[in-house]
Amino acid sequence: MDKQKKKRITFKAYIATICLVLALGLAGGYGLSGLINKVAPQSNASRVSEVYKILKNAFYDTTHNKTSLDTRILKGMVDGLGDIHSQYLTKDETKAFTTSVNGDYEGIGITYLKVHSGIMVSRVYENTPAYNAELKAGDIIVSADGVDLAKQAYDKIPELILGKSGTSVTLKIKKNNQYVSKKVVRKAVETDFYAYLANHNGKNYGYIHLNTIGSNTDKKVANILNAFKEKHVTELIIDLRDNGGGYVGTAKDILSLFNKKGETLYYLRDKSSTKPQKDNTNTYYSYDHGYVLVNENTASSAELIASTLKEVNGFQTVGTQTYGKSIIQVEDELSNGATLKYTDSEWLTSKKEVINKKGITPDVKIDSYNRDFQTKYFADVYRVDQVDEHIKMMEIMLETLNYQPGRTDGYFSMQVSESLKRYENEHHLTVNGEYDYNDFENLLSDYMHYITDTKNDRVLNDILGRL
Repeated sequence: MDKQKKKRITFKAYIATICLVLALGLAGGYGLSGLINKVAPQSNASRVSEVYKILKNAFYDTTHNKTSLDTRILKGMVDGLGDIHSQYLTKDETKAFTTSVNGDYEGIGITYLKVHSGIMVSRVYENTPAYNAELKAGDIIVSADGVDLAKQAYDKIPELILGKSGTSVTLKIKKNNQYVSKKVVRKAVETDFYAYLANHNGKNYGYIHLNTIGSNTDKKVANILNAFKEKHVTELIIDLRDNGGGYVGTAKDILSLFNKKGETLYYLRDKSSTKPQKDNTNTYYSYDHGYVLVNENTASSAELIASTLKEVNGFQTVGTQTYGKSIIQVEDELSNGATLKYTDSEWLTSKKEVINKKGITPDVKIDSYNRDFQTKYFADVYRVDQVDEHIKMMEIMLETLNYQPGRTDGYFSMQVSESLKRYENEHHLTVNGEYDYNDFENLLSDYMHYITDTKNDRVLNDILGRL
């Protein structure tokens, strides 16, 4: 996304410009009026207006969809572009989207997965109420203020967890197969940025984790770089793993902190031209060694930061191939509070490389932990000699937790069964070497706790070994 002021567009005028409204299926029956009510040729805008008017007045809706017809038509129009990054967002969706990009909201500071027992914490952000309450990834929250989360739809859960600063929520938590209750006081949290100063092998190094590129993230980076300078930091680690991007303008401001005035940071290409984007500031921070951590979820403006630091500043990229998104969306605000988000340009690296749908290849490749799993409840029980994706994920988790299943290809061998028995025995589960959902939920809890523990961070530990 480009960091620019939103334009306002009149909602009625926007309706009048709809094209690609719906894919009108002809497989079913249609009224005779569809054949005889012909009109003279019209302009595209008039034809779109005509189709909208017919649908608005005569469409017999059998979908039982609670979303208004106007909203569905507008979403259908944008979906018809075939660009997954262009969207029509309602007023509520716009608010949620902006909150997500900026990383600022009122709550407790977690992300989570829906599991059969409730919700499983997948991440706890630093310096948040959840962090202070010692919640950990892998903890299962089974209820909030007495409401059973297992019975709640996924989109209803935020209403129970989020809330105004100063209010509290009592959470019942399943932790290490034991249940505890914790009262957590909500507050305004910022999840876009986290940083610290540390020493390793006698060298001061700075660590910056950017979770998203929000509208004020550049200011936070500038403040911490100045603090690092005062402490004579010579090594810098910037963690962009799982950063899906944000505002391109903010990314440019962050990159300007590391370069001299006049340096070409990247190129911007739109319908009419390709222009260099240069540093126009006088601020400049440099380091003896710099490292950028990336993975398959590093995307968009996060990839822009990684590519420029790699090409221009000589930072070493470490991790896995990035996502590959260099197209830019702008947001136009409509008069009804909704937003039209659409692609209007793309960025190229400082060497004019196109990374869209390709990604950035890291200088040092270190595989991420596998997070490709389904948490939906399954009633099946898996046994020896079966083959399944659920079995494969079980084997990966057992292998990571050092239970030595001997394989991770999805085949349920006797060795896998014995490995599972050892896990079941140590965790007071039914010891039968057969894999069910209860085993899965317990394994996943331990697995999430393990892979999010910084002691087990293979990428970060590799970099620290280089200092």
